[in-house]
Order: sequence, then C-alpha cells, then structure tokens
Amino acid sequence: VRLANGDVGLTQTLIIDKKGTATTRNLSSTSTDNIIIGDGCFLTGIGGDRNIAIGKDTMKNTQGQGQTVAIGYNVGVLNGMGNNSVGIGVGAFGNSTNGASNSVGIGPSALYNSATDGMVGIGSSAGYQGASTFSTSVGYNSGYSNAGSSSCNFGVQSGNNSGVNSVNIGGHSGANSDTFSVNIGYNTGANNSGYGSVSIGHASNQVGQGASSNQSVCLGFATAQNGCLTDDINIGSFASRNAINSGRTQGRTINIGYSAAQNTGPHSGFDTINIGTQSAVNGAGDYSICIGRDSGFGSHSIGINGYGNRSLEMPNSEAFYVSPIRYDAGTHTLRYNNTTKEITFF
Repeated sequence: VRLANGDVGLTQTLIIDKKGTATTRNLSSTSTDNIIIGDGCFLTGIGGDRNIAIGKDTMKNTQGQGQTVAIGYNVGVLNGMGNNSVGIGVGAFGNSTNGASNSVGIGPSALYNSATDGMVGIGSSAGYQGASTFSTSVGYNSGYSNAGSSSCNFGVQSGNNSGVNSVNIGGHSGANSDTFSVNIGYNTGANNSGYGSVSIGHASNQVGQGASSNQSVCLGFATAQNGCLTDDINIGSFASRNAINSGRTQGRTINIGYSAAQNTGPHSGFDTINIGTQSAVNGAGDYSICIGRDSGFGSHSIGINGYGNRSLEMPNSEAFYVSPIRYDAGTHTLRYNNTTKEITFF
C-alpha cells in the first residue's frame, strides 16, 4: 500500500496495488485528486483529474479524461470512458471508446461496446452495443443492440434496435421499433412497430408491420396482436387481433370494443368504423359503419345492432340495416324487411 510519493508530479493521489505496479504507469505530471485501487488500474497513466478506479485492470489501457468513476473488474479496460462518466460492474464500458462522456453504465457488461455521449445503461448487458446518444436502457439486455438516439427502454430485453425518440416500457417491448413510437406493456410492439405508432397493453401490436403501420394506435390486451395498418385505431381487448392474418390489407379503420374487427376474413374494409363488442368481428366492407355486436360486411353500408345475442349481417352494399325496430301503424316513408333487417326507401 503506497501513496504515490515516487510518481513525479502526481499530487493528492492515492494508489493501492501490489508493490511495484506503479513503476510501470506513465502518470501525468498535472493529474491530481485521483484514487487508484487494484492491480492494473490506469496502467497506461492518468490524463485527467478526480478519477476513481477500483478493481483489477479497471481503466487499464486508457488515461481517462477526468471525473470518471470506474468500479469493478475490467471496467473500461480497453478504451476507457469519457469525462463525467460512471461505470460500475464487471466489464461495464469494457470495449467502449474513450469518447463516451457523461454516460452511466451500471451492471455486468453494461454499455460494453457503446461509445456515444449521454448514454444510460442499467442492468446486465444494458445498452451492450451500439447505443446511441442520450439513449436510456434499464433492465437485463434492455437496449442490447443499437438503442436509438434519445430512446427510453425499460424492461427485460426492451428496445433492442429501438427507434429514435421511441419509448419502450415492458419486457421485450419495442424491438425494431420505428422513430417516435411508444410501446408500453410486456411484448407490446415487440417487433417492428411503425413510425409514430402508440401501442399500450400486453401483446398489443406484438407483430408490427413496420412502415405499413405508421401512426397507428392500439390500446388493450392483445389488441392488433398480429399487426395493424397505417392510421388504424384499435381500442379494446383483442380488437383487430387477427385482422392482418385473415386478409386485411388496407388501413385507416377504427375498431373500438372487445374483439371488434378481430377477424376480417374476405371482408377487408378501408376507412371503416366498428364500435361495440365483436362488431365487424368477421370484417366489414369499405367505408362501412358497424355499431353493436356481430354487425358487419357490406361496403358503404351502415349497421346498428341493439340485440346482444343476435348477429346483424349486412350482405348488400350502400345499404342501411338496423335491429330492432318498432312497428307502428300509419304512413311509412321507409320499408323495413323484418327478415333481412334492411331499411329501404320507397
């Protein structure tokens, strides 16, 4: 245990290591107020002031840039850390270049191979490689590869290849997410959510459609689980859950309610509005409006179903269907087919 009395020019610096280690250091004549504890710490010298290195081979091959805190075996061992950075845990910043300033890596291999400024990686292998400027990754393997600039990734394996300015909260959320997307919940937006999309709820928009689902909104448990399309709005558990798998290819639909438009089948509508439990559950035609349980199909049609236990099929286009309707004697301006539930003008 020695104070650095024999190291020329070094002031107010504490070195604790095996005898003789300090004689191999190329210590700066101007560096001051440093703490070095462990064999191989700052082995090639110290280039800045107020550095703290604790652990074997910590900051071994770098001179540091000042105000760095490195605690743990092999922290910053190859290329070190920039000024005002904190690395705690075995291998944190282990292969990061010397320019990662104002960054925080806490956990084994956190920010191991990431090299931009202002990064935060907390958790084992958080922000492991390619993390971008001002990205924040918290949780095991969160932001593991190429966390986007200014992205926020919270949860196990969240935000892997996340988009710029994206927010991903929940285990496995936001993998391959696009710019400005928001994914909240376990497996939410887990693969390729679109630009500016919002997905909230377990497995919501789990299998994204990338650029084909830009500006979409998915809210609820397993909502649009197998993907949605551009400008879609899906609200409610299982709403539009299997629409993509069952054939829908056009976006700009509004689906609100439990299982609304869950399976489109051959009826793949564009600009449709479907509101209510299982409304348009098997699809609706273009520009149609379906309100109520089990209503759906015809293009340019309107269907309103007030029965909770009866379906309302809409086989014709440019038609209006409603159920139930009250009969009243007198002058009629509409003709109502009690079998098909269609209203026609005569």
